[in-house]
Amino acid sequence: MKQLLSCLIILFFVHGFMSFEQEYTTVAYMYQYCDCSWLDCYIMHSANKEKVGRVVFGEASGESDNGKLEVAYTIVNRVNHAGFPNSLNAVVNQTYKSGGKTFHHYNTLDNSGHDKRWEAAKEPGATEHAAYNSAITQAGHALCGTKSDPMNCGPVNFCAKNPCSATNSNKYWCVTEKRQIGSHWFTCIKKKTGTC
Repeated sequence: MKQLLSCLIILFFVHGFMSFEQEYTTVAYMYQYCDCSWLDCYIMHSANKEKVGRVVFGEASGESDNGKLEVAYTIVNRVNHAGFPNSLNAVVNQTYKSGGKTFHHYNTLDNSGHDKRWEAAKEPGATEHAAYNSAITQAGHALCGTKSDPMNCGPVNFCAKNPCSATNSNKYWCVTEKRQIGSHWFTCIKKKTGTC
């Protein structure tokens, strides 16, 4: 009960425009079905599931549950990794420059039809509604930790081919583990202190 009250207080201040009933329903659901600690309750809020789920949907909608889950975990793992921003918003929206253009780290966010496809998939009966539900479910598992990370090392990078820049060591980071899940290769990295 103390955890539940803590979650309510956090969400009340963060989402002051929601009614108390909406806040209580949201937190009660998370507390009952996700077994989140009180600090995790904000992270697990539905808006954050949407943020992560949107990336999972675009990057891995044709993948198995484990493939979707691992894509979701790359976001969660980046928040906790020294090489990336330390907030969910900053990780999801992180960009880089190449050839004078700016791109998102999660390339699906740059696809012209991504937003329209995502919004259409939310509708019950839509062709991709099952893929939407699966992406949201796996995002929730990764955010709340209700399903273990398929790779215990905390992968932060992935790409659809090997080798690629995400699966190779570079002058800053050493790849410590690499694994293929579905059509993606995932890697765990650590700061380079000598030779990889």
